[in-house]
Formats: sequence, C-alpha cells, structure tokens
Amino acid sequence: MKKTNTRYIELAVKEALRGEGYTKTNPLVGCVLVKGGKVISRGFHAAFGMEHAEAMALKKAGKKARGATAYVTLEPCVWFPGKKTGSCAKRLVEAGIKKAVIGMRDPNPKVSGKGIAFLKKNGLKVEESGRETECVKINEPYMKCVSQGRPLITVKAAVTLDGNIATSSGDSKWISCRESRRLVHRLRARCDAVMVGVNTVLADNPELSVRLVKGRNPIRIVVDPKLRTPLSAKLAGEGTIIAVSDKAGERKKNAFRNKGVVLITVRLKGGLLDLRELMSKLPAFGISSVLVEGGSGIITSLLKEKLADKAVIFIAPKFCGRGLSLTGELGIRRMEDALKLKEVKYSVSGEDIVVFGDIHGSN
Repeated sequence: MKKTNTRYIELAVKEALRGEGYTKTNPLVGCVLVKGGKVISRGFHAAFGMEHAEAMALKKAGKKARGATAYVTLEPCVWFPGKKTGSCAKRLVEAGIKKAVIGMRDPNPKVSGKGIAFLKKNGLKVEESGRETECVKINEPYMKCVSQGRPLITVKAAVTLDGNIATSSGDSKWISCRESRRLVHRLRARCDAVMVGVNTVLADNPELSVRLVKGRNPIRIVVDPKLRTPLSAKLAGEGTIIAVSDKAGERKKNAFRNKGVVLITVRLKGGLLDLRELMSKLPAFGISSVLVEGGSGIITSLLKEKLADKAVIFIAPKFCGRGLSLTGELGIRRMEDALKLKEVKYSVSGEDIVVFGDIHGSN
C-alpha cells in the first residue's frame, strides 16, 4: 500500500508543479483520482482565483469519480468566513470518493485538521501518504506566508572567483555566462517578485523580465527610500512596486503613480528601510516568493536580519581584483559563527558553477 501511495502522490506532486509561479499566496496542489488501479483523472491549482485541484479532477472525471480514491498533495480545504471558493472536502464527499490519501496537512489554522475530520465524519477512509517531505518542499512559499506572514526570500548573485559582484568601477556586465542568465530568467518565472535596490537600478537600468525563457514576468520591487529611481527607468510602469520612506517627495510619487507604479511606504530603521516591515506587507499583493538580485546593501541587510531563506550563487571562472564584494559587514568575528548553507546542491551552467542552498538560521 505504501508503494501505491508513493507512486500516486508523486504523480500528484508533478501535477501541483504545473501551477508553479501562478498561485500567488495560495498553495500548489495536485490531485490524482484512481479507480480499479488506473488513473481516471488529474487536476492542479492552475492560478490564484481559479478552481482547486480536487475540483478540477472531479470535473474531468464526472460520474466515474464515484468509488475512486483521491490522492491529494495537501489536505482538502473546508469553507471558512472570507473564503472565496467552496469546500474541496465537501466536493469529494458529494462526488462519492471512498478514500483520500493526503500528502500533508494544511498549515493554515483555518483548515488544518478540519478537512481530514470532515472527510472521516462523512465516511471516507483517510490516510496520510508518508511523502510529506516532497509535499512540504513544493509549498515552501505558502508555508512561509502562513507561519511567518512574509514571503520566502531567495538571494541570487553572480560572483567572480575573488568574491566580487562588480569591478572597482562598478561594472558587472557580464560576470556570468549566457546559460546562467537564462537560468536566472527561469528562476524569475517561478517567483512572484524580483527585488533590487535603487543603486542597481541607477547602475544597470534593468528590465527584470523573463525575456530569455517562456513564462510570466514577476512583479518588480525596488527598495528606494528617497525615490531616486528615474521616471525614465525601464521598470517604471505597471507591474512595479517601489518601497519608499516618508522622505520621498509627493510630486515624484504622484508621477510614478500616474505611470502605474505601486508605492509602499515603509519606516526607516537605522537610516535604511525596514525590510522586515516591507516583507510583511508583500503577501497583500499576492507575493509569497521573492528573488532578491541585489545589490550588496540589500543582500547584506537581509542576511543580518536573518530574513534570507535561500541562496543561489553563480560563480564565474574570473578574477577582477579589488571590486565590490557580495556582502558588506555582517558583524561575524569567528568562522564558526559564519552563516552556513544547508541542503546544498551544485550544478554546472555553461562555464559557471551554481551553488544552491538553504540559509541556516533564517527567521
């Protein structure tokens, strides 16, 4: 039975990943309906506001769903005040599903355990799949929003062998190779937002798009306390959020609003924008994952505040001597206190080496 559960939950996970990058603050969910040892229907949560995985699978199966087993990556939801969609647990019962195998419980306290209890109360046999790790992994952004009220934050950088993100003159194009830049665009397409500091905008005038791959462009976020971003910047338009302080001028703020830019006012902390406050405001904009692409000041602040959850570092086989370091002062005096990566993975991208990992000690 465990092998059967594993096989079908793995199929459900693959279904869930089809919605990656489109569900905003909602979870990725996949559902597979099995009857007589055969898959009769599949479904996934395709986008924020659209029908849930169970509803899609049941709709495809029609009357064939009666007597089937539902393999679902996440505990089926129940209705609660303010919920925009109906109860998936109720739909499973009404469709005549006889058994549900659950990948993981929903961490949302409005749902957690209630979906399983509803199914059992209405005569369904319910099992937990034993594949919780895989189901949790695909929903790290959702888990972070539910548990901490902020998005999952990944810092990304391209560095030389001597640890620089730019030369002494500030030039950074291009440290990484074209294959790596294409990979970055794929990472952007899987995140809800891409964030940079105003100095990156002033130096590079980036688009922060996914033009090298197929996919939807993320929301662009600029951390700009005094609103120094030029109105002529490539990202000065719809789909951009600029985080400012109360030091930003009203006339320029109105000019950006007229161009479709959303402005978020955040308090200053030690002369810098309070990034923890900014991150707490982003889920309201449908943002559960942020790829931070610089610069050094933003990345340093996120590391010091223990807000960075993951890192993706591209290491190019180049030396440039004294330049701009990836991070500034972190206050670390002993190597044993250094921030460490866990669950580390390595890959080769063209001529670059890529390091992926979770940052130990984030909160």
